[in-house]
Amino acid sequence: MKKFVTSLLGLTLVLGMTSSAFAEETTAEKEISRAIKLNGYQIEVEPNNKRSSANELGFGRFGQLSTSDTVDYYKFTAYSSGSVTIELSGVPNHIPYRIIGDNFSPPGGGQYGSPNTGASRTITFPTVAGTTYTFTVDSDAGYDTSGNYYLVKLL
Repeated sequence: MKKFVTSLLGLTLVLGMTSSAFAEETTAEKEISRAIKLNGYQIEVEPNNKRSSANELGFGRFGQLSTSDTVDYYKFTAYSSGSVTIELSGVPNHIPYRIIGDNFSPPGGGQYGSPNTGASRTITFPTVAGTTYTFTVDSDAGYDTSGNYYLVKLL
């Protein structure tokens, strides 16, 4: 009798699930299979040199700038209000890469930005739940920007 009741409950659970639950799982699997990773970081997808083609940041990204591609756009949606830090690393200290917040609202107006050079190229800013934030990784024009970088989002 226990086996029959357990089977009946299991069947009820499966039949009670909507087809959209299965569709969401399938969509998530497709997204995961499309994401190419290097050491746990998703690799940027070109072109991402315009706000309209910004890559989703997620946890972290691996990217590269060059003399012909001097800006990369990224975005993320804040799931809760609070503070977020974006860290740029993997770039030699003398190469002028930086992070610039595109639609952030720091106290007093303006944009959030990180230093062009040095070990600490991070920006920390307040977020509002449900808001999508866009930012760039770029370099001073006219500089040979060949090299790789890593972006990490710290909550």
